[in-house]
Amino acid sequence: MAEQRAVIVVIHGSREEEANANAAKLVVQVRSRIFPATRVEAAFLSFGSPAVTDAIVTIAADGVQEILLLPYFLQNGNHVREDLPKLAAECAQRLAIRITVLPGLENDMRLEDLLVERIEREVALIDELPELGDEIEKRSHEMIEQRLAHTDWQEPSRSIVRRIIHSTADFSFAETLRIHPEAVACGIRALKCKAPIICDSTILLSGVTKTESELICLMRDPDVAARAKQEGTTRAVASMRTLAEKMNGAIIAIGNAPTALWEVMRLWKEEGVRPALVVGLPVGFVGARESKSALAACNDIPYITNISMRGGSPAAAATLNALAVLIRNVGKASI
Repeated sequence: MAEQRAVIVVIHGSREEEANANAAKLVVQVRSRIFPATRVEAAFLSFGSPAVTDAIVTIAADGVQEILLLPYFLQNGNHVREDLPKLAAECAQRLAIRITVLPGLENDMRLEDLLVERIEREVALIDELPELGDEIEKRSHEMIEQRLAHTDWQEPSRSIVRRIIHSTADFSFAETLRIHPEAVACGIRALKCKAPIICDSTILLSGVTKTESELICLMRDPDVAARAKQEGTTRAVASMRTLAEKMNGAIIAIGNAPTALWEVMRLWKEEGVRPALVVGLPVGFVGARESKSALAACNDIPYITNISMRGGSPAAAATLNALAVLIRNVGKASI
């Protein structure tokens, strides 16, 4: 069966062959990191081979029905705003396929991170750093707020993003986090009722410090280990199955195992289990991004998740702590 979708990373190109070869090598490295395997090719807009048009024709000849053009440009100049869309429209009409020009790299917050890291590596102002804990925390929050000012996040969701970034030092969450419209209200109601929090790791347990809810994790339970072996599955899945009867109205917090998140979604769809909120932030190279994308597509499940390989127990714990702090800040007001 022919591939239905492919990606072309569009590079401006240089008269220097070595520069073009290095850019093409980067695309090969990117392709090796995409799972499941996706066709990702390099093409050049001004200098270098293959040209974008030639790459489109070659891929279309293989039966691909949709091509995504990803501009590898730092700014959205004329090439990105005008030349590439025009070229895409002409090729799409001529070849009778779908061609979409994706956003370029401009305004990606990670570019700012990269520049800051490069500069600080050379110019470390150690003597000017705050020394007291309160001062450090204040300065950290000021830096985070400065970055969030350029995003669309609004309270109360913004407070969750802020705490996750503070706990992970990873600003990419500002771009990849996804919060269901009812998630914050559902989570706060559950915490107010002291609903149990079911976790997929003991590390996550130790990170949740702002709530009085019961924290439950069976990852080290010998019966769960035995069940996992008997059923030929992971301990994470076995622990979720064992705790299914406690999930109705509870908060599920997953910061480690994608398989646990898949199981929670299965329990919701097939067995009618209804947790109040699913905090799905597993980390990893295999299955993490896919499981979180599936969760974000479940409009009927109140969720807090992110579309990335990044995640982890610190991020999940920070989410729960942020919800608990929201209760404290709003006082007795109903949400």
